[in-house]
Amino acid sequence: MNKKLLALAMSLVMVMTLITGCGKEKSSYFKEIAKLEEMNTGTSTTELALELPGDKADLKFLLDDKGNTSVKVKLDYTVESETKIAAKISAKLGTNEYGELTTFVLDGNKLYIDLGTLTETIKKIDEESGKEYQELLKQIGAKKYVSFDLKQLGEALKTDLTLNMDKDKKETAVQMVKDIATTLEKDFKDLQGQDGDDYTLTINEKNASKAVDALDAFCKNDVKTLYNKIIDGYIKILGSDTDMGKQFAEMKKDTKSVDEIAKGISDKDKKEVVDTIKKGKVNAVSKINVSGKEGSRVAKWSLDTGNIKVDTEDLKGNVKVNITSEFKEGKASIKDSVPSDAVDLTAFITSMVNQIGSLDSEDLIQ
Repeated sequence: MNKKLLALAMSLVMVMTLITGCGKEKSSYFKEIAKLEEMNTGTSTTELALELPGDKADLKFLLDDKGNTSVKVKLDYTVESETKIAAKISAKLGTNEYGELTTFVLDGNKLYIDLGTLTETIKKIDEESGKEYQELLKQIGAKKYVSFDLKQLGEALKTDLTLNMDKDKKETAVQMVKDIATTLEKDFKDLQGQDGDDYTLTINEKNASKAVDALDAFCKNDVKTLYNKIIDGYIKILGSDTDMGKQFAEMKKDTKSVDEIAKGISDKDKKEVVDTIKKGKVNAVSKINVSGKEGSRVAKWSLDTGNIKVDTEDLKGNVKVNITSEFKEGKASIKDSVPSDAVDLTAFITSMVNQIGSLDSEDLIQ
């Protein structure tokens, strides 16, 4: 091949490479987190595993075969839309197998809760308490499910308990997540990385000082601005004329706690936190990856703390937390999860509210 032609071909390849590279924005841990807010329908499974040292007599049902306190909780949920959601909660305590705890189903304004299965679980842990709850269910005529009309309860409580959101409110919710992700992206950029196709966020002995400095920068530079943006978002979503909206407006006026955080972390506290991370042999790694085309994406997120060495008066030994979550985007239906024999307690609860008087929004938050 002629040298001039070869040089021209190489130049074209370089130009095409640059064009291709510029057209694809590099992602990151927090950018992937922001993508999750765009995934509105589908199915998901989240599992949390907690291991603690301990052999307290009253917690023997939580001990595994190594003598550690072991608890695993699994959440399986289906999202058909923002007002049609089914969530089943299961748990594995100690050496037992996974067992269902309860199920929540939101079908429009109607919320269903499986108290029957929850009562059976309580009986296995504390038979006397379980029997008391079982008797209470009999008194209200419920075998398994009870239900509440959120719209009616909201009217009695003078606040909106429903999840109905118009386009403007949805955009506000999405923007809130983007604002959070953008801010954290900037402040914690030195803790981010990549492991194969996974984007990572890591805190360990090596970057302990960077992690604490990043938290200090976030507190000093961004926490107050971000706090106000989030409060404004909630006021817009809840409605400024509702009791809950007014409560959030009051929270925005009272800035004492936020001002305290915005002072940042003192040098003494920084050293203590860094020493704690190092002494605890902390190696916490969170990973996320969102793959596939819009409408059928799969998001995988995880957090693994590894064994954290703890030496306190109440706790000595290793503590470990592991969380894994997978969300598969796509069409989903909760039709088969909606119970047909639930006892509606709306009138009963509404009557109680009317007798007591409208509950203060602050009580609801607490």
